[in-house]
Amino acid sequence: MGDAGVKCVFNTVIKAILFDVDGTLVDSSEAHVAFYQQIFQDAGYAVPAQEAIRKIFHLSMNDTLQTLALGRPLQEIKRLLDAGQKAAYPAELQKVPAHSLQVVRELSKTFSLALVTSRRRITVESYFAVAPVKSYFPVVIAVEDVVNRKPHPEPLLAAAKRLGVSSKEAVYIGDSPVDGEAAKAAGMKFIACTDIPGADAYFSSFRELPGLISQLGSKTL
Repeated sequence: MGDAGVKCVFNTVIKAILFDVDGTLVDSSEAHVAFYQQIFQDAGYAVPAQEAIRKIFHLSMNDTLQTLALGRPLQEIKRLLDAGQKAAYPAELQKVPAHSLQVVRELSKTFSLALVTSRRRITVESYFAVAPVKSYFPVVIAVEDVVNRKPHPEPLLAAAKRLGVSSKEAVYIGDSPVDGEAAKAAGMKFIACTDIPGADAYFSSFRELPGLISQLGSKTL
């Protein structure tokens, strides 16, 4: 993976790092498009356009299907939702960002780690199928684990509680304004993997992440 030489040195009050999955730890855009198009095809409906799916990339599966099926009779929407629960996610189409695996391993030596995602738990496993880092994430908060989804703070607060840390001791890493809103509502710092207004910091390469966490940790939270 070309990750040699990634080192992390910290002097920080931060104790936990929470990660989003899609768009952050994995590029799943191609897999998402194929997944939802296959559901519609198997149900005998016209296949949604790629762009229509990409525009609602950060929604949960149920919300995505309901949005794509807007205007259809309720029984057809239910049929699609049932098909989605049974559909296999194309894990092989996911792409892991450069250096992310090594950085996760290094961060786990200093911090408690958790995944906080709108994925179903079964599709979280599909991420671990292409990224062998499951052992570094003792806590996973999937869509089934909460009543309220991001941008509500419940998923992030649930992860912090399970890790035994306060909100001020945790940082959330994500890729969307929804992630930033959830972090702010939870009272956590937010680091984005793209330039998002309001983020405490952002990075373009995972190699930059340890340094950003160190900088945030040196400040009074």
